[in-house]
Amino acid sequence: MENNSISAEKEYIVEPWTDTPSSCADNLISPEPLCFQKSINYIKKRQSKIHEVKVDSGANYLEVDLNWGDKNDKLRLITYTPSGSKLETNRDNADGRINGRIHVNILPSKGDMQQGTWQFKIYGEDVSGKEGYSFNVYQH
Repeated sequence: MENNSISAEKEYIVEPWTDTPSSCADNLISPEPLCFQKSINYIKKRQSKIHEVKVDSGANYLEVDLNWGDKNDKLRLITYTPSGSKLETNRDNADGRINGRIHVNILPSKGDMQQGTWQFKIYGEDVSGKEGYSFNVYQH
């Protein structure tokens, strides 16, 4: 039997968020997303916080919104699929702007999103004191 090095893991595309509604109540373009997680937290320099979100069947893509508002502080967002694969690391300029916010869509290259628990690691790369942030994940 031939040893094939191609992984069975789904490939994902992480792209800048486009200007479509992100509020559950305001989404008129596609069916209302299910707000999986909405939280407000604080982070310090070199501290990591992990948020877990359960994705069920039928999700076409995830909209991830990390907002801390202070463009002088630097946070990173690292996403892990339910199978443990690490997607790209996102920084403040992921959407082409430096504005204290990482707002991206995660889309599978084929088919539906992988079901299971997704992990989102937020890292305080360069934070002055304690930085407050909101973290929201929407399933579309």
